[in-house]
Amino acid sequence: MPTHIRSIGVANGGGDCPGLNAVIRGVVKAAINDYGWRVLGITNGFDGLIWPERCCELTLDAVRRILPRGGWPSPFDRILATRFGVCAADLIGRGEFGRMVCLRAGKIQSVPLAEAVGVYKKVDVNGDHVRAARAVGITFGDRL
Repeated sequence: MPTHIRSIGVANGGGDCPGLNAVIRGVVKAAINDYGWRVLGITNGFDGLIWPERCCELTLDAVRRILPRGGWPSPFDRILATRFGVCAADLIGRGEFGRMVCLRAGKIQSVPLAEAVGVYKKVDVNGDHVRAARAVGITFGDRL
């Protein structure tokens, strides 16, 4: 375990992401309880790094009631997100950077970022996902 880590930051992009609160809670609890790290919450991506007032310390008390705030993920989503957060903190604790947490065959694992993003994953523009998104008003920049 790298002994030089004393603090970590958890950044978010500022948008709605069901299950994100559970991930944040999992990271904070594992970071504090398992590793003794200080955790900083960084809001709105890089804004929290540029403007210190948009950055705050995340304590156990701060994340105690975080799950009900936010979207409506299912209990499975909340548990999965918490498992992701704990795994992410464990990766940092082991010094395994440049990896992404994932679910494979029902087990929490990690993969190198190059494996996760190295191949373009295409979506069928005539498929159900795109058709459903367009039906509720989501645009992909190709239509007005």
